[in-house]
Amino acid sequence: MKIKISIIFLFISINNLFAQVALSPSVVELNIGTNRAQSYKIDYEIKGDPYLGKNLSPFTLKGATVKNVSLLRYNYFTDQMEYLVGNVVYDLDRAENVLISFNNDHRKFIFFINYPTLEGQQSGYLQIVEEGENATLYKKTSVMVEKKLMKEDIMDTGITINEYTPKKPQYYINIKNKFIPLSKSKEDLIKLIEDQSIKDFIKKEKISMISEVDLIKLTKFINR
Repeated sequence: MKIKISIIFLFISINNLFAQVALSPSVVELNIGTNRAQSYKIDYEIKGDPYLGKNLSPFTLKGATVKNVSLLRYNYFTDQMEYLVGNVVYDLDRAENVLISFNNDHRKFIFFINYPTLEGQQSGYLQIVEEGENATLYKKTSVMVEKKLMKEDIMDTGITINEYTPKKPQYYINIKNKFIPLSKSKEDLIKLIEDQSIKDFIKKEKISMISEVDLIKLTKFINR
């Protein structure tokens, strides 16, 4: 069973990875009703939560409109925005540069068809952590399925279960339309930055490339 929903793209400009992109005014009929109910019967056997405790939420879109969907949730395992029709789970179609903001907890996501990572080019949702005129900080939080041995006591041989386990987040920063995946080494970032004041700030403040607090501090400095 599939559902057809029309998405109407608005004529607005939003940040692309490397430049400003204007979404042209067009109406596109997209198939956003892939029925994944059968796979979810299997998923229920996996322990844990692919939503990291985030429930369905009202949302707002920037860059598109969608009809007949009032609540969404983000699946960190499948990298999909999901909605329900009755008790059946569907994926919202994904469109370049569309911003989705959750009203309940103010998380904001943007979908990129193509963005650079430390391993190569990828597509998917990135969460916007901090943004301003000169720089935007993104992060990618993913969930994987791990096999774990469960024992009731030390004498128990145990059973192997599958469990959703969050990965450590990967951070990205877009500085004046230069999109940079962040490694653990601050020196890698410093080499790619031309502005000496930013380089000095990273060194002076001892900015950690894996600390969200530090990276927010850096992004705010660039946007000062």
